[in-house]
Amino acid sequence: MTATMVERTYDLSFSYFAPLTKAYEKDGEMYIVVKASDTSVDRDNERIAPELINKMKALAKSGQLLLLDHHKATFPMGRSVDVEDNPDDPEGFYPVFKLDPDHPYSRYMFKLMKENTMDFGVSVG
Repeated sequence: MTATMVERTYDLSFSYFAPLTKAYEKDGEMYIVVKASDTSVDRDNERIAPELINKMKALAKSGQLLLLDHHKATFPMGRSVDVEDNPDDPEGFYPVFKLDPDHPYSRYMFKLMKENTMDFGVSVG
């Protein structure tokens, strides 16, 4: 998963723009929640199977998903720590990422999300 500007596009076999949905602090740490996927047809006329979403949820809960500031990044902005359920969107995949406070973009992105001025999202590639 990567944080990207909405206007950017990437030459990937699969791409899905996902809005950053929530930012919060807990025990002095920064967390964000993103809608990373669901089973509906995306802008590329593709659909993710529910079985793949379940596999991604397991990876997210075990901390194996990285949040990168772009697709070729070397250092992650954060790592998944859990999955949030959304009763209004039961087919959606909402991973929770703990942000790395030492990454140069983490605090800025967190601040924009808290101010509700964020025009970024994530792309699953």
